Amino acid sequence: MRHLLAGSGNLENQNTPPDIQTVGSWPSFLDALLAGWRKEIGVELEAPSPFPIEAQLLVFIRKVGRRSFFNLDKLVEIARQKLGVETLVVNPGEMSLIEQISVAQRATVTFSPCGGISFFNLFLKEGATAIIADIWHPYEKTSVSLDGHIWDRLLTGHQTLRYPVQEELS
Repeated sequence: MRHLLAGSGNLENQNTPPDIQTVGSWPSFLDALLAGWRKEIGVELEAPSPFPIEAQLLVFIRKVGRRSFFNLDKLVEIARQKLGVETLVVNPGEMSLIEQISVAQRATVTFSPCGGISFFNLFLKEGATAIIADIWHPYEKTSVSLDGHIWDRLLTGHQTLRYPVQEELS
């Protein structure tokens, strides 16, 4: 459970009919990861959730490099002022898998860039909401999602919303 190497190469079969709702073996993979997490933090598999939702927790996912939010600090500041709920900014790349799952299990709403970093949201509790921001495609002049086709078909128990972006006008 200390390290996990994963990718999405095998998760999406481009020839799969659109009415098929599951992708690969995500449910069993996720169940195994969550079972390992519960064991690592000392919670019995049959026990109630170690993190019952007692209050709203808005988690912003910080990504370094391409597709990072250039105005993340401003977004967090506005959320704290206007919503008055607990907010947390995390960089999954600097966290162990155990830490990532522990934060995700407490989150009620997450806001992340699209791409591989959005897979932090796999660990959200049922009923939580993941908001995944698109990227701007400069040649097509439109908002696009890198992984929306996967999120649209994963059965995770939480709601996934896509946030379209617009071209910055000077």
